[in-house]
Amino acid sequence: MQSTTPTTLRREAAGPGVAMTLGLCFIVALLEGLDLQSIGVAAPRMAREFGLSVGQMGLAFSAGTFGLLPGAMLGGRLADRIGRKRVLILATALFDRPAFQNVICHGILLAEDGTKLSKKLRNYTEPTEIFDRQGADALRWYLMSANIVRGGDLRISDRGIDDVVRQVMLPIWNAYSFFTLYANVDGHRAEFRTDATGLLDRYLLAKTRAMVEAVTERMDDYDLPGATAELQGFIDALNNWYIRRSRDRFWAKASAANEADKRDAHDTLYTVLVTFARTAAPFLPMVMEEVHGGLTGGDSVHLSDWPDPAELPADPDLVARMDRLRDVASTALRLREDHGLRVRLPLASLTVAGADAESLADLVHLLVDEVNVKSVEMTDDLEAHATFRLQPDGLSNLLLDAVGRLDWCPHLRAAIVAQGHHAAVRLHVGLVDRGRGEGVLDDHVGVG
Repeated sequence: MQSTTPTTLRREAAGPGVAMTLGLCFIVALLEGLDLQSIGVAAPRMAREFGLSVGQMGLAFSAGTFGLLPGAMLGGRLADRIGRKRVLILATALFDRPAFQNVICHGILLAEDGTKLSKKLRNYTEPTEIFDRQGADALRWYLMSANIVRGGDLRISDRGIDDVVRQVMLPIWNAYSFFTLYANVDGHRAEFRTDATGLLDRYLLAKTRAMVEAVTERMDDYDLPGATAELQGFIDALNNWYIRRSRDRFWAKASAANEADKRDAHDTLYTVLVTFARTAAPFLPMVMEEVHGGLTGGDSVHLSDWPDPAELPADPDLVARMDRLRDVASTALRLREDHGLRVRLPLASLTVAGADAESLADLVHLLVDEVNVKSVEMTDDLEAHATFRLQPDGLSNLLLDAVGRLDWCPHLRAAIVAQGHHAAVRLHVGLVDRGRGEGVLDDHVGVG
C-alpha cells in the first residue's frame, strides 16, 4: 500500500471550505492593515502546498495563529490586545459560535518615554537582564498589577519593577524569614491551626479569610490588578501590624508561663503564610514555590488546592475596627516623622474624634504602645476639633486660603488631636484648626 505524504494529505484536505476560510483570513488581514510584504512572501509557497490560488492562501498563517481551522475553536479563556477583532470575526463568520467565553484585553507596552518598543532603538531593558537582576516574578507582578491588563497602555519602567521588589517581594520574604528564624530558635514544629484566641491572632486569621474571599472574587471576575491590590494590602497588615505588634511574643524566652501564647503565635503565622503562598502563587509562582516548600516540605504549591475561606474564622467587625485603628496609628506616626517628633518622645495624650470612635476602646492599648502616648481619649464631638477644607490638587495657596475662610464646608468625619511635649500638636486630615494651640499639622489621610 502506497504511503501518503504529509503534502498529499494537506492537498487532499484542501477543498472549497478551506479556500473560503483562507480567503476570508486574507480579507480580514488586509482590513487590519497587516504587512502586505509578508503576505506576498508566504502566499506562493502555501498556494503550491494546497493547490489553491494565491488570493485564497495569502494569510493562512493568520488562521493558524489563532487555531481557527474548520471545526476548531478557541478555548474558554483568551488574552489579546484591544482592537484585535480578527478572532471574533472569524469565529462568527465561519462557525457561528463565540470565539471565547472570557477575555482579558490588554493595552500596548511602551517604552518609559512613551514611544513604541524598538529593537533598533534599544529603548527597553532586555527581559533576561530583568530576570537576572530583579527576578521573573517581579516582572510578572508588575505587569499583572498594572492597568495594561484592563486595556490601558503601560510605560514599562525599571523603577516600577524595583518598587515591586521593595514593596511586595522583600516584605513577603522578610515575614517568611522571621517565622523560620524564631520557630527554629524555639524548636517549634508549627501546625496549621485557626483556633488561637489572642486578639492579634484572631484579627490576622479573620483578615486572611477576608483576603482569600476578596482575591477569589477578583480572580473570578478576571480582575488581576484588583487581586494584586488585595494581596499587597494584606502584606502591609501582616508585616507592619501583626508581626510588628507581636514581636515580643516571638522574642520572649520560652517558659511554662508563655508556652501556649508562643505556640499560638507560631502556628497562626505559619497558617497565614501557607494560606498566603497558595493564594499568591498565580502571581509570584517561583517565590511562593520556595516559601511554600520551606514551610510545608510537601508537594508543590501549584499542586495544592485553592484555599477555602471556610477553614478560617470570620470576624468582619474586628477586622474593620482594627483596620481603622491602623489608619489612626499610621497617620500619627507619619506626622511625627514629618515634623521631627521621634517616636521615643512620649506625648501626653491623643484624642481620636469621629463617628463611633468608642468602638475602638478595647484596642486602645495597641494604639498607646504604637504611637507612644500616655493616654488616649475617644470622642464623637468633631466640632470641638476641626472643620472640613476642600483642597483640590494644583490650586495656589492664595486661593486655598480664600476657600478656607468660607464658612460652607460640612464637618469632617474624623480628626486626630494629640497634645505634644511642649506645644499642642493636632494631627488631622485636610483640616482648618478652630483652636488656638501651636504646632497645628495638616495631613491628607482619612482615618474616619
